[in-house]
Amino acid sequence: MKTVWLILALVVCAFAHRLNLFITDENATIYIRSYFTKSAPCKECEVLVFDQSGREIANTKTDENGRTAIVLETHNVVVSVNGGMGHTARIEYKLTGELGEEIETPLWFSLAKGALSIFAIVLFFGTLRIVKRKKLPPKKDSGVTPDSEVPRSDRKESLNSSRP
Repeated sequence: MKTVWLILALVVCAFAHRLNLFITDENATIYIRSYFTKSAPCKECEVLVFDQSGREIANTKTDENGRTAIVLETHNVVVSVNGGMGHTARIEYKLTGELGEEIETPLWFSLAKGALSIFAIVLFFGTLRIVKRKKLPPKKDSGVTPDSEVPRSDRKESLNSSRP
């Protein structure tokens, strides 16, 4: 049993200092974020970018927040971050957009998205209105008669009797 706990403790410690690496891209620029834990970014870590043939195409360092950005000239790259003391992370990344071109959303798509949003709002509030209009079952008799159920002649007397 002690060996199981020892192995579990070693595994937990190994992942506690793991270097995490996230990459996104936009307009032929990759944005790199690396950190050990959410509160411990990989500061001033070396970032190497290689093309498909293994040739180094970029070499830079992360900032104080563990971030950096690199403009690319190729679609497929391998990004490697060295955090020191054996902490390294490596990701093969494929650019999603065209190099040097901005990806634009077609006008019809934006209009359709807006119309769908308005339809969803109308549907939601229409459903609420229908649900609210449904008559609720009558409540059990509590012994108190509401004014609407008191005959008119009694209502006038009750109003007059309340005056001094």
